[in-house]
Amino acid sequence: ATTTATTTTTAPTTTTKTTTAAVTTSVATTTREAFCYDLEAELEMNEAQQYEGNVEASAAGTARLRLCSNGTASASFRVEGAWSDILATHIHRCNGGSTPQTRTSVLCQGPPVVAFCGDNAPGQMDVGTPYTQPCGALAADHTAETSDAEGALVEENTNMTMDELMRDIIGDPESYYFNVHSDWSRMHAYPATDEGMCRGELRLVIPTTTTAQAAATTAPPHSSSSECFFMFSQMVANELQQYEDNPEADMSGYADIVICTNGTLRASVQIFGGVPTIIAMHIHRCSGGETPQTRTAELCGGGAVVNFCGDNSPGLLSNGVDTYPEPCTMAARGEFFASIAEMVGVVAPAAGASTPAEVEALVRDMDANPDSYFFNIHTVASFTHWYPGHRGMCRGPLQRS
Repeated sequence: ATTTATTTTTAPTTTTKTTTAAVTTSVATTTREAFCYDLEAELEMNEAQQYEGNVEASAAGTARLRLCSNGTASASFRVEGAWSDILATHIHRCNGGSTPQTRTSVLCQGPPVVAFCGDNAPGQMDVGTPYTQPCGALAADHTAETSDAEGALVEENTNMTMDELMRDIIGDPESYYFNVHSDWSRMHAYPATDEGMCRGELRLVIPTTTTAQAAATTAPPHSSSSECFFMFSQMVANELQQYEDNPEADMSGYADIVICTNGTLRASVQIFGGVPTIIAMHIHRCSGGETPQTRTAELCGGGAVVNFCGDNSPGLLSNGVDTYPEPCTMAARGEFFASIAEMVGVVAPAAGASTPAEVEALVRDMDANPDSYFFNIHTVASFTHWYPGHRGMCRGPLQRS
């Protein structure tokens, strides 16, 4: 998404009630602080339910979920083209798969890990955890909808707690899908429990308008108007960063990024799986690569073009030059979650963009070619292991919001 304004992102706010923004901070009734995220799923006919005579072959719909790092979850959905009552709804986790498609939530299979609405009557779809409420009744126009169904952990299908599972879904939504089961689909798939009527992969919802975007009024330093681009990155420890006994192998993260043609650069980051000692955060630009994979931001190499927070101490990534505008002071939110909001970014010396026109060109290239750029987080552990190389702890391609 784009807008013509000078803008910055806003730090997560703390409230006593969950709001409807895609990234907010709320305090649960136990006063435990939690970060909540909105996710969505476009529900389409399940490939496994394609057979001659299926009256629900055109079933489709949408689902909207709110997942919080303190373990709370809720889901609302609407389906069309149903010819039987909705029997159950779940989040499923992908399990195995022999192709890229069947390893992600597009076509993967796997057990339910969170149960929402459903029928708790004996002989129905019992997953070992009671459903929190019945699903909405089928209407005469073959639609059905349910609002704000609370989620419950299906303990027998995961070794994670609800807190851990919510953080895992937020950090890796493409490994999960929302599944809607009808009486008709269950009869066809019985005794299997993972083949619903329609399903959809989970995706983080990124707001197209934020308070900062609407209220930004500060005059840009280089021109009377500036075009800003809103981007994000979902980070994981990828193949380039895997090594034996890596203490940070399970860490992941999410970055919300604003880049403007006048040189205004901002980022807010959440990290899941621990509270590491971070020495630098960058946006890197891909260079070289011998295969299609290593020429894009998933696995490419390349130098930093934007510096956010970092440690300017001699011997670390700054090489003694003050190239980071602030230290990476992470706010720990429990043992497995940390965040830093509203980091100021500067163009890195290696970017070769020293004039306003060159900075604008760099920003526009990031917007036009996001798969050639990646957000990268460097820690003390990753720096020590990869020295004198600098692969970082976890990374993710830039994506447009």
